[in-house]
Amino acid sequence: MIQQKRHYIIGLVGAHVKNSKYVLIDDMPQECKYIIDFIKKQFKNHGRADDFIYYGKLSEEFKAWLLNKAKVLFHPAIDEPYGIAIVEGMAAGAILVVHNSGGPTEFLDKENLYSHSHRGNRENPDSLRSVQGKKRTFRNELVNFFRFQV
Repeated sequence: MIQQKRHYIIGLVGAHVKNSKYVLIDDMPQECKYIIDFIKKQFKNHGRADDFIYYGKLSEEFKAWLLNKAKVLFHPAIDEPYGIAIVEGMAAGAILVVHNSGGPTEFLDKENLYSHSHRGNRENPDSLRSVQGKKRTFRNELVNFFRFQV
């Protein structure tokens, strides 16, 4: 488990962005279980306990199946060197919401990136546009959460 992945943010975002479900796929060691517990607690505290599922290590087939069902792939890591999960999400056709740092900035449009302000530890996304229908609504809710909450 790499701390820069910032998985805990899923709990902060998911607790506030309605009409969404979150799946975390990561083979975390036992000593990082507190992160999963934190995320679950955030969802439960907001009456959304059923809206978060944690999967550890998955077969490539099942992971591909999940990614193909996803509307959005939210990747909160800062300075991701390449981001295989991001590329897998792209291949599956998911809308990407990724931090504006590291390798992904070389292959993603600006509309898919959000930025981080070190002042007050707030997330301030760049403009995220050109998404239609329900996907746009979800993405805008996610972006608005970062703008005002984190």
